[in-house]
Amino acid sequence: MAHWLDEVKDDGNLYDVVAVDIDSNSILWVEPKKTARNAEAVIGMAVMRQGVEDRFFTKVAHGTYKQGDKYTGQTPVEADHA
Repeated sequence: MAHWLDEVKDDGNLYDVVAVDIDSNSILWVEPKKTARNAEAVIGMAVMRQGVEDRFFTKVAHGTYKQGDKYTGQTPVEADHA
């Protein structure tokens, strides 16, 4: 049986995983410098441990945000081409 992470291919880029408060849109925490596969694993663990009632988790290009910043919704691709 294949694991869902087996489908995530590392692309050579580094990502940060961020937790975003749904109400204030502020960055609650940043887990920096992860490969694509490790970032997806961190998101999965964060969802299980912290839930998604008042926050969501996403991967962004490394260095895009720091704790306390406002989340603008930039995806890693958009950040690379901004």
